[in-house]
Amino acid sequence: MCVTKLKSNGFTVLECLITMAVAAGMLSLTVIWAQTLKNENIAERQFFSTFKSAWDSQQSLAKLTGERSVIRIDDKVRVYRGKTNLVDEFDVPKEIEPLAFYHIEITDDGFIAPQTIKWVEKKTNKVKYIQKVQLGWSGFNLEEKQ
Repeated sequence: MCVTKLKSNGFTVLECLITMAVAAGMLSLTVIWAQTLKNENIAERQFFSTFKSAWDSQQSLAKLTGERSVIRIDDKVRVYRGKTNLVDEFDVPKEIEPLAFYHIEITDDGFIAPQTIKWVEKKTNKVKYIQKVQLGWSGFNLEEKQ
């Protein structure tokens, strides 16, 4: 009796299982990497949210009370009522820093002169955010650079 070996053109079960394991491993690494990137930006988003709250609060108080406010930005953000009365202070996230020292005055009627604040990433020293202070009472616009 003659035994003929059948020639198979497909994958074996073992080859399919190995391929699926490699694909699953790559997918899980991608998900972990994406979650890490998302978590890095949480501190920055929280910082800019706190910054906006302090900003809006001081601008509203200036309009209501007729008292000037000052926001100073360096390693921390310091908010003053008048020129010397510190009312709020919060840290800049570890991953970013302002390109220079910034001094923003909110006049007694809530008016703000236009200016641009650049935030750089410490690792690369490249501009990561541009915060454009709008003329007048409009607040600011934050742009993330890619």
